[in-house]
Amino acid sequence: MHQVIEFYEQNLRLSRQTGDQHGEMAALNSLGHAYGALDERDIAVQCFEQALQIAHQIGDLRSERQTLKNLDEVLKPAGEDAEINLPQKTRQTRKSSRPAKTNSTRNKPTQQRKPKSPRASKKPRQTKDQ
Repeated sequence: MHQVIEFYEQNLRLSRQTGDQHGEMAALNSLGHAYGALDERDIAVQCFEQALQIAHQIGDLRSERQTLKNLDEVLKPAGEDAEINLPQKTRQTRKSSRPAKTNSTRNKPTQQRKPKSPRASKKPRQTKDQ
């Protein structure tokens, strides 16, 4: 993991030298993950906060949202559920109010349409007046 951190630190230096803010942000996020994996939470938080600041400066909402998720993960105590701070009744309601996914078309064979018969397309429709 230490070699990974060295690589991302080098990437961070190069991104800063060239003014590549997207590269700098990506390197900081990667460093945050690496330090988080080593349980170096303080350093990981610093990396994510810097990445968040860059994302906000350049107006990259997607990266800003992802960096906030990364920051949340590293700040969350190990094994804590995202809904842990909700009252018991709220947690039960949220779980039961989720709709079941019954109409999913994933992994279902598609139905093919029956071809129209040649007679049906050639025969004119009769109306009440005829």
